[in-house]
Order: sequence, then C-alpha cells, then structure tokens
Amino acid sequence: DTALPDGSAAAAYLEEPTRPLPGSDATTTQRLAALRTAANARAATALESGHQRGDRVFELTLPTGFGKTYTGLRAALQVADKRESRVIYALPYTSIIDQVDANIRDIFDVVPTDPAYTKHHHLADTRSTLDSSTIDKPSSGRETLHAEAWRSQLVLTTFTQLFESVAGPGNVQSTKLPALQDSVIIVDEPQALPHEWWELLGRLTEYLTTEYDATILFMTATQPRVLESLPSAPTPQSLVDLHGECAAVIANEPRVTFELHDSLIAHLDERDAPPLSLTDAAAELEPELVGARNTLTVVNTVSSAVTMTEALSEVDRLHLGSELLPYLQAPGTESPSAEDYLAHLAEEQSDPEGVILTLTTRLRPADRRLLLDAVSRVLDPDTTTPFDDVPTMTVSTQLIEAGVDVSFDRLYRDFAPLPSLVQAAGRCNREFGDPPAPVTVWRLDRPEDDDYVPRRLLYGDDSLVRPTQRALSPLRTGQAETHLSGGRGT
Repeated sequence: DTALPDGSAAAAYLEEPTRPLPGSDATTTQRLAALRTAANARAATALESGHQRGDRVFELTLPTGFGKTYTGLRAALQVADKRESRVIYALPYTSIIDQVDANIRDIFDVVPTDPAYTKHHHLADTRSTLDSSTIDKPSSGRETLHAEAWRSQLVLTTFTQLFESVAGPGNVQSTKLPALQDSVIIVDEPQALPHEWWELLGRLTEYLTTEYDATILFMTATQPRVLESLPSAPTPQSLVDLHGECAAVIANEPRVTFELHDSLIAHLDERDAPPLSLTDAAAELEPELVGARNTLTVVNTVSSAVTMTEALSEVDRLHLGSELLPYLQAPGTESPSAEDYLAHLAEEQSDPEGVILTLTTRLRPADRRLLLDAVSRVLDPDTTTPFDDVPTMTVSTQLIEAGVDVSFDRLYRDFAPLPSLVQAAGRCNREFGDPPAPVTVWRLDRPEDDDYVPRRLLYGDDSLVRPTQRALSPLRTGQAETHLSGGRGT
C-alpha cells in the first residue's frame, strides 16, 4: 500500500513487474517498497517462464531486508500449484526455522498440524490432523505418516532431512521420496553448507531434477560461489537482476559500518597472535550496557555464549530467560505470550540496570521463540514494554544470523566466514531508518574448560575461513573499502 512518487501504490508492480522503479528522489521507504514488490512479481514470472522452457535450477539473490523469503515462497507456490505438487522449503538449522514458520502461519492462517502444512525436523512434533482435540494425545501413527511422508502442499524442513532422504534413505526416510516428484524445492541460505558438501549438493541437485523432475530454487543474500558452478549440475538461472538498484538504495543509506577489532587485525598480520579472551571481550561490552542501547554479540559455540553471559552478569541485571520456567508452570499460563511474560518479569524485577538474553540451540524451540518475541517487543519502538528504556545485551550463537526479524543497534561478531559475517550484520538497522550501525568483527578465545578454538571447531581452516582472511586483509590498514550487506569496511 506504500504510495510512490507518481501517485501509484507499490502493489502496481504485481500487475506490471517491469515498470520503472523510483529514482533517488523517492524516499527510502518508497524505494524499498517498490523493489520488494517488483522483485516478488518478477521472480514469480521468471520462475514460471523458466520452468516452461525446461529449466529446473534457479537462484534468487537479494540483500537482507529486501523480501527474499516472501519472494521465493510466492514464486515457488505458484509453480507448485500449477504442477499440482508441493513446495519443500529447506533451511540449514532448526534454530532458524521458527521465524519462517511464524511467517507462514501468519500469511496462511495455518498451524503445522494442518494437513496442508508440515514443519518437520527432529525436534518438531510432526503430525497432521484437523481434530485439535487430539494434539495433546498420543499419535495413532496415521497423522504422523501423513506429515513425515511430506504429503502436505507446503513442507518446512532442514537440509539434513532433505539431503539424507535423497542420498541414503532408511525405511522411514524413504517414505518422503514420492513427495519429491514434481516438487519445487527451496534451498534457503546454501552458504551455510560445509565446503565438503558442495560436490554432493551438485550431484543431489542433478539427481532431483532428472529423476524426480523437481525444481530447485537456491535463495541467498550473499551470492556464495557454490552457485556459480555446482559440480554435475546446471548453472542456476537468476530470477531477478536488481543488484544495482538494491546497491543504490544501500549506498544512499548504508545500514552498517564494519570495523576490524585489534584482536582480528593482529591475527591477519601474524597468524600466531593470541585471540581475545571472553572475559576481556565482556569487559569491552560493558560500556554498551548504558542508556537505551540494544547490542547483539554473536559467538561460535554454546559454551562461548554461556561464558560470555556469566562474565556480563551482575546482581542488578535481568536475565530475560531467568523466569521462563516458573512462568510456564504458573497456573493460568495455558497460552504463553511475550507480552504476558514481560509483565511477569517486571513484577519480579521492576527496575533492572540492564537486560541480558542468551540464545542457543539448547533452548526448546517454543522457549526460544517466546524469548525472541519478547526481545523483539522490547526493541520495537512502536511497542510499549516495562523495559523500553533499559539497555539490552543479546548473546547468541549463529542461530540468530538468518531468518530472525529482530533489529539491533550494535553488533559484535566472532571471526567467521564472510557469509556469516554478512548474515549477522543483517540483524542491524533492518529498516534503514537509523544511522549506520557499527559492526565489530573480533577473534575470541575458547572458554577455559574447552580445548579448541571455537572458530576452528565450526569452520576449520581450509574451507571458507582462509578466503575470508584474504578478503579482509586489505582492510586492516585502510587500504580498501568494501560494501558488505550495506556496510562500509574500515
């Protein structure tokens, strides 16, 4: 409904996808609305026409905040509808499924137990039934079979469920195979795949398109090289070509500014330089817990998140998850909500000096979703909560890097491959309305009781980390400037 400078609404691009886009005289809000809607319409048209030509492998690349999820989902559903098939939407981690699940529920007014929609991973209660009275009862097996066989029109799942079912299915996994026929498969954030999976991804892509006539759509904000030349598979056809227009919006109003911390600069200059201890890192974060700032720090392991949280803890600081269990167990909490939980917290500690939230995969998905909803309300300027004027520090693992629609003012990110740095930066200044958010990339040490460097445990040294080191090295002395997801390297 956004009104554009010519008096039309952004929705006009749904009927005329190629009509001219607003220029630099338009506001950022107008340009964003036009780009998001045009990309949405163009992708749907391009996917359908490409499919009719016989193409089966596509890619959709849009920067964070330009509507990639909705764009890809609409295009895929449109083709699946005409094929009388289904959309299988695969994500790398269970931890980022919740946000996409929330979007799907909101748009289509469905729940994962609806026969038309399935959310399937190893932590989900995967079943389908129209009788809500049976949800809390043991499964008879029939509704579980429908869901685990992916018979719904829309399936939300993980890379593991998808690729293991194709590469080496057991008895249970093989029940999914008929659902792959004629399907449209969305592979969201393929840059999260380990480097050693790249060749396998190409082989599985070829297998799915030739044996099942499936359509594969790779969606990403970071253009990983894996899409340029998938071994054994066709080069993906691009659905939209709006890179220049998106870059112009970002250049006009940069979202973030990247800064290399001394601990990382020392490592780029001399690989044996010691990393920054988590205790010292927490001390550097202390100044952020003033005013009404909201800061995000992303670490590489759960133990690092726990250690960082402990170092930041003080008596007068409120841990957002500290009262979650008592709240859920209290009488009358049959339908927990973020609003009610924040009110409960305010009764327990009405005037904290700071709020700390820790997010890891050790949390149950339902608990993680409630805490994310709570911090989202605290950070939303249009929502009133008891903690609006309290500084907030969120300590998270990589689970927050993709599919989480929460916007922060400041980010600290432990050293990681470039796509992860860009994805994490996408959690800052998501609507472009504030000055560029500072993003500091540093190199953190392991917790005292661990015997490994967290970065090496997750990413190794020989796949994506070394290219990232080469890319960042010119920036350490100010020799170059780069734009990463709208940020300027300094």
